[in-house]
Amino acid sequence: MTDREKLDLFNKTVLNEAMVDSRRVTGQFEKAVETATKQAEAGVAAEVLKYETAKRAEITARERRRARSERNDRHHKLLEFREKCATETYNTVTEYLEEFTLTDRYPDYLVRILTDAAKRLPDNAQAEIFLRPEDMYLSARLQDKVPGINMSFGEGTFSLGGMQLSAPGLKLRIDMSFDSAMSDIIGHFSELSGMKPV
Repeated sequence: MTDREKLDLFNKTVLNEAMVDSRRVTGQFEKAVETATKQAEAGVAAEVLKYETAKRAEITARERRRARSERNDRHHKLLEFREKCATETYNTVTEYLEEFTLTDRYPDYLVRILTDAAKRLPDNAQAEIFLRPEDMYLSARLQDKVPGINMSFGEGTFSLGGMQLSAPGLKLRIDMSFDSAMSDIIGHFSELSGMKPV
């Protein structure tokens, strides 16, 4: 083999080895690039997922707060409405009672409730009848209409109307005042609604 042939063979061998090394290095590089790309894509996907999860949680929390706030606002408005209704009803009933005590029917009503209460007492029982100060003028009429009871009259501490009967010797007290009836109604209303009219 001549020197030239030896040189050509040497060059060919070196070139072949270089080509093989080049292909091997290129393959390794492509694999490294592919691995790095996959890792980068996975990292980006993880960051996107993390961001989406955080944003979803943030939006969910914000919407829950908004819904809770709206629910609380509606509940507050409902309570205000119920309280307004309760107060208006109380005021209407109070106004009706005030008007009723100014009618001709009111003295007859007092006679009727006193007559009913007197049925619980024995003959000639001692009883003290309490009226509103403005109703004291009716005491003579009540005394005349309900015989058989020794009555004395005094001013009660109630203001809406009606009367109270007290028979200390019998340990009996009958409260027929409108104030007491309103108090019972308010108590019942408060039990049902959780509110107390003002």
